[in-house]
Order: sequence, then structure tokens, then C-alpha cells
Amino acid sequence: MSATTIWFVRHGETDWNAAMRVQGSIDIPLNAVGRDQAQCVARRLRHVDIAAIYCSPLSRTAQTAAPLAQLLGMGVHVESAIAERRYGVFQGLTPEEIARQYPEGYARWQRRETDFAPPGGESMVAFRQRVLDGMTEIASAHPAQSVVVFSHGGDADMVYRLAHGIDLSQQRQWQVPNAGIHQLRVHSDEIHVLAWGLVDHLVSDAVHDELRGIA
Repeated sequence: MSATTIWFVRHGETDWNAAMRVQGSIDIPLNAVGRDQAQCVARRLRHVDIAAIYCSPLSRTAQTAAPLAQLLGMGVHVESAIAERRYGVFQGLTPEEIARQYPEGYARWQRRETDFAPPGGESMVAFRQRVLDGMTEIASAHPAQSVVVFSHGGDADMVYRLAHGIDLSQQRQWQVPNAGIHQLRVHSDEIHVLAWGLVDHLVSDAVHDELRGIA
């Protein structure tokens, strides 16, 4: 089976990104900056030969995908496997608030214990497997084609780790900015990075990567 080219896009900015709140599975829409970023993404990718567009079930990815889908006259497939990591009781809080309200859980989070799941949430190990399964499923449906996947910062982090064989316990050193574009080649369950962290399509360089060094 031939490899699939995946243009992987993190959603545009939300108010919670700007406030450094953990969003997880809470459905927070784009703010005005994020909506502008979505238009920039559409202009950047409009000339790519795209076979399909995918997004997670959360509205911030659907809103980021919408301008490109409209330009190309295409529908958007919703794929639950590429939703953001579920952070349970941490969701809606800033890191400082998590540290005050859940000090033990915060410590385990910051130690990057791979099997730790916040109450009501998901461990890194489970999340990584879910993302890999989702990416593999999308790729298998589009051999030798190009698709666009609109997803989340946590998913992008896992994609990068899978592509480079980086352990979950290692702190993130790579950027996953809002509305950043990453070009991947996926074959079976192998992911290769062709380009990472493209932001030249955005009007402003002031893009958020709000949890770098924290999550």
C-alpha cells in the first residue's frame, strides 16, 4: 500500500488558549484571532490536491477546517480518534490552579508519569495509542493521496513523538502553535515528518503554544 501525505493542522486560537487554560475535551470555540487563522490556513492549502478533510468532534477543529472545506467545495469527516487528550478534572483550569487544587495530581503530571490519568481523564499511554490508531485509519483509507487533518496540540505532540521515537517521559522541545501546519507521510503505522511547524501563512507571528514546557 502506498503512503499517504497528511497535512496536519492544529486548530486556531481560542480564548482558553490565550488564557493558558487546559481545554482537553471541553468544546471551546475559536476566538476572532482563531477565525482569522482558519482563513489563513485555507489560503495556504487551497492549491494542494486534497482527497479528503478530517477534523475531531470538537468545534474548534471544525471551525478551523470550515474555510478550506468551503473553498474546495468538500465535506469534512469527523474522526473521534483525533480528539484532544481528555484531562478530566484539570480541564478549564490553568496550571497554577491545578497545582493549588490538585497538588498530588499536578506533581504526577509534571513528572510525566506515563500511566497517570487525571480523575476522569486519560493517560499519555492511552492517548498515544488512540492518536496512532486514528492516524493509521485515516491513512489506510487514502493510499497514495493527500488529506488534511484538523486536530489538537496534544495530538500533534504525539505525532511528533511517534515519528521520531521520542519517549513520553521526555519534556517537549518542539513547537505546536495554533494554526501551525505539519506535513507528514504515513504508511501503515509508521509516521514520517516532512515539514514541521509551518506558520508562514499566518498574518502574525504571535501564535500560541501555550503549554510548552508544562504539558
